[in-house]
Amino acid sequence: MINILFQLYYKFRLRNFRKKGVKIGNNTFIAHTVHIDKQKEAKVEIGNNCFITRNVMILSHVDTHVGGPLGIWKNLGLRRLKGDVIIGDNVFVGVQSVIMPGIKIGNNSVTGALSLVNNDV
Repeated sequence: MINILFQLYYKFRLRNFRKKGVKIGNNTFIAHTVHIDKQKEAKVEIGNNCFITRNVMILSHVDTHVGGPLGIWKNLGLRRLKGDVIIGDNVFVGVQSVIMPGIKIGNNSVTGALSLVNNDV
């Protein structure tokens, strides 16, 4: 019974991500504590046969490098950092990793636990 409930919950989460515009390939597992930040201006694509472990954050925008959410960045004439996140096929993303906006992770890649991915892999 618990297994059936988990499968229903997992399918609901994938459907919810897809409704927000996230493209998710076949046979891809996304842990229940993963946060995918999908903004209208940027896309998030996750390929086939990927494994995204728990507490991973996939960001398509971020304000922290220019003063955070208080709007300080607007006063300085700076813009929010936005970008597409593309994760290829057969990718493993380790526990508590953060994938920054504008990043491309190529096919057959492994991202270790607690990684900050701020360059293409």
